[in-house]
Amino acid sequence: MNCEIALSSINIWVAETKSQSLSPWEKEIFRHSWEGDKYDDMNISGYSIDYIRKILAPKLWKLLSEVIGETVTKKNIRIVIASALEKRNSQRFSPSPKFTLSYRRDTSNVDETTVHNIIAGNCYKSLKLSLRSQSYKIFISDVPLWMPTSDYCCYPDVMVIQGEPVYKGTNKTIITNPLLIVEVLSDSTKNYDKGDKFAGYRAIPGFQEYILIEESKVHVEHYTKSADNQWLFREYRSEKYVINLAAIQAQISLNELYEDVEFDCIDRRLENLEKKRRTRIIYGRNFLLNQVRTDAESS
Repeated sequence: MNCEIALSSINIWVAETKSQSLSPWEKEIFRHSWEGDKYDDMNISGYSIDYIRKILAPKLWKLLSEVIGETVTKKNIRIVIASALEKRNSQRFSPSPKFTLSYRRDTSNVDETTVHNIIAGNCYKSLKLSLRSQSYKIFISDVPLWMPTSDYCCYPDVMVIQGEPVYKGTNKTIITNPLLIVEVLSDSTKNYDKGDKFAGYRAIPGFQEYILIEESKVHVEHYTKSADNQWLFREYRSEKYVINLAAIQAQISLNELYEDVEFDCIDRRLENLEKKRRTRIIYGRNFLLNQVRTDAESS
């Protein structure tokens, strides 16, 4: 298993279990460590070697350890991560009940999970009504989709397939032929959904349309494939708009997508997230100041 496949696969695992994606600096530490580089050789813009070694790297090892259920360190990262991914991959292809239970969302934030489900449910309902009596199938949340670039699978919020599903392998579990995919964005996963995940989706043959729905405000991003390696982008910021879906010849309104969504609870959650972010910044600054004082005293 090469580094980029391992990184892409573990990033999907982190997003599924923690509702967040690896940050750019976490990815860089992962790559360097996977290749056996020393901390002194890790040139990550904006961070000193000492800060990487004492703050950033331990934070990454803790996160990965929690996700895979085994202790991850800089020294054992290749062996432990490769073994964990191989085991997880084999479980996903197993017909046992464990497969269907392997996907869990982080429900520690009730407001986020509730709003997420409301929007995904609204989207599913609207598409179901628009496509009734037509040769489309609609799936929501817990149906795995094969990602050919990472040799792995993920779970889109909503998928639309034309005709019958094409499955990966002999088990009728993992789908390979989505026509349209919808993702509901949270603050912790939006960068991953717009970046690495979208790149993985674009490698799927037959995939034509991608919709990204913000949960914290009225904002929808709409991507339509116009030619090979070309995607047309549109965005909508008001409930008055109606999205014309080119791949399935249907429409869906933003008013329908955001039905029953209360943004005041989301605003409170965003305030709490901002407070946590400021706390982390203060902690980092205090650490650096204490380190400078210690160095000054020792000299």
